[in-house]
Amino acid sequence: MTNRTSRTTLQGNGASWRRGRTILVALAVAAVLGPALARMERLGADEPAPALPERDRYLLLDARVVERSENAVLRVGAVEKHPANPLLQTAEFPFEEYTDNLYPNVLYDAEEGVYKCWYLSVLRGWGHNYRDDLGPQDKIGSGSLKMNYAVSEDGLEWSKPKMNLFTYQGEPTNVVAAGNHGTGIFKDPRDPDPERRYKMFTGMRHGTVAVAFSPDGFHWNDYQTVKTGDPLGNLRADTHNNAFWTPELEKYVGISRGWPDRIRTVVRMESADFVEWTDPVEVFRGPREAQTYSMPVFEYAGVYFGLASIYRETTDRRVHLKLTWSPDTVRWEAVERGREFIPLSPDPEAFDYGTIYAAATPIVGEDDIRIYYGATKERHTHLRLQSSLALATLRPDGWAGYVPDDASKPAVVTTVPIQCTGSTLTVTCDAHGGSVTVAVVDDSAKVLALSAPITTDVTDAAVRWQAAGGLKPFVGKRIRLRFEVVGAKLYSFGMVADTVDPVTPVP
Repeated sequence: MTNRTSRTTLQGNGASWRRGRTILVALAVAAVLGPALARMERLGADEPAPALPERDRYLLLDARVVERSENAVLRVGAVEKHPANPLLQTAEFPFEEYTDNLYPNVLYDAEEGVYKCWYLSVLRGWGHNYRDDLGPQDKIGSGSLKMNYAVSEDGLEWSKPKMNLFTYQGEPTNVVAAGNHGTGIFKDPRDPDPERRYKMFTGMRHGTVAVAFSPDGFHWNDYQTVKTGDPLGNLRADTHNNAFWTPELEKYVGISRGWPDRIRTVVRMESADFVEWTDPVEVFRGPREAQTYSMPVFEYAGVYFGLASIYRETTDRRVHLKLTWSPDTVRWEAVERGREFIPLSPDPEAFDYGTIYAAATPIVGEDDIRIYYGATKERHTHLRLQSSLALATLRPDGWAGYVPDDASKPAVVTTVPIQCTGSTLTVTCDAHGGSVTVAVVDDSAKVLALSAPITTDVTDAAVRWQAAGGLKPFVGKRIRLRFEVVGAKLYSFGMVADTVDPVTPVP
């Protein structure tokens, strides 16, 4: 049973390559990164946390969901790197002199049935070799920074369609924009104006931010510089800028970078029309030895996630990818401090040994979550780097889950009172070799209903109860759920309307 109507079904051949891929064990970096990341500031912590909204699925990593826990710790999910990585080789043409940090933007266009990718490239010698064939496009700029385009039918094999938007030595290229840096691009189906279907939130010279619009993702209008005050005095938008629509605010939120005292931080802006923006406000930072280089942000199941690239400037000068979360895009917390989300390779010759920068938005399917990223084997330097596009996958809802701290005892996680909106409770967990049991409890912890143990890895599996009724007596009321986790990992739960009353007899 599933309840994931908002997910886009992936069209790739994932089932075949999943059989051969190897699950990566997270690198033992806690001893190195932990002390620095533990000092990350929680900006906005004095503000009241937003209320927990009613929804059909709840991630347990959301601190608003959990009232108390015993012997339970939150661990990031296990990603799997695709065995065919790197998927897209860059710098294969003269006009891709080098690709630096790549800063990819990948989306699956359901209307067209294809994957699309925009990525950064650099060509210092563009100069007299450059010509645009559209006239007005020249206003976008002809600096050394370029935005290139690639396309794929399955998200694995990519091609670079040549167009005449920008030519090099008289030949077409896959360049669709120029003069911008650290660009975020997304398709916005909610905008009624087809000329603004694609939106660009990008960095410009001198660290400023600009926006642009396009009907197709190729033909962009002139950049419009965002005119905001800069209370930090150090907006430095030469990183992966990104923006997205937030329904609860009915506004766009833009994420960029500040540089106060030469420390890289995350800043946030708002806009109702994608043209006029509020002043940038700092919302997340680390210490000098673990700076937040960039942090693409996206929404998933009522929670906002950030894929923060942490630059260890004073130690190994490598860039590690870290998972963060927020209830509102303002208050941010690191998930499992000291642990990498997509780990760097331990092999100095591997393409992803030195840096990892996540693409702007993961692609969510029924069977897994695709997280694209740009990586290079080189440490972060100002040299000319060659980055590649790569892919990691995650199980549904698998961003982070609760496990027992002491493996010899169960972990117990109790939720806050939650409105019971359906008669069927669903659970997502990895319980092979262990078990997850759930109970409905009252304010005094008295058990009102008890489930049968879940003993396999499941996604949105209907809970079976030890007595007739299940959640039916509680529909429309507020209930607490208490989960007992033994040798397993618990990610999420949900409630759906259903006439089925699964019952497992008590042995």
